[in-house]
Amino acid sequence: LIPPTRTEWMTEILQNARRILLVEDNPVNALVIGGQLSALGYTFAVANNGIEALVLLAGPPFIAVLTDCEMPVMDGYALASHIRTVGPAGLRHLPIIALSARPTQSQVARCKAAGMDDCLAKSISTTELGRVLESLGSGANAPVYVDPLLKAYPADGALASVLRAFIATARSDLVEMEL
Repeated sequence: LIPPTRTEWMTEILQNARRILLVEDNPVNALVIGGQLSALGYTFAVANNGIEALVLLAGPPFIAVLTDCEMPVMDGYALASHIRTVGPAGLRHLPIIALSARPTQSQVARCKAAGMDDCLAKSISTTELGRVLESLGSGANAPVYVDPLLKAYPADGALASVLRAFIATARSDLVEMEL
């Protein structure tokens, strides 16, 4: 196993710290919302339905899920319910935000009952989307994943301790530098 370079692992850590799973079956909506996420400084992966989302959730970590409510195969309601009740313990607190063309009170209630944290109109502004993501802890206060480096150096417990200490003290510096 060849360890990653400093640039490679730092890039992966920072990308995972702002990685969103977008679950949307409409390609135009995926492009628009993906553009908004990029403008806000997030990276993202797109799944076309809930089943594809579950496959992606088994890979590198995400800090939130934005999901369409109505999709073929597995809709957003079933996806959220599965994550909350059947999914791995590490995903049970993952923020899940519903996206709907025109959210009604009954649809918002259904989203909450399925375990979603919020329900937004698909016509949401980039500024408002950013505010919602930040409020869920998926921005500056999002967890920083050190998995790539720890996988490269699995036997080095001291490295893990140093990384955790660095992350705890450096977060405010990173925010000040607007990284």
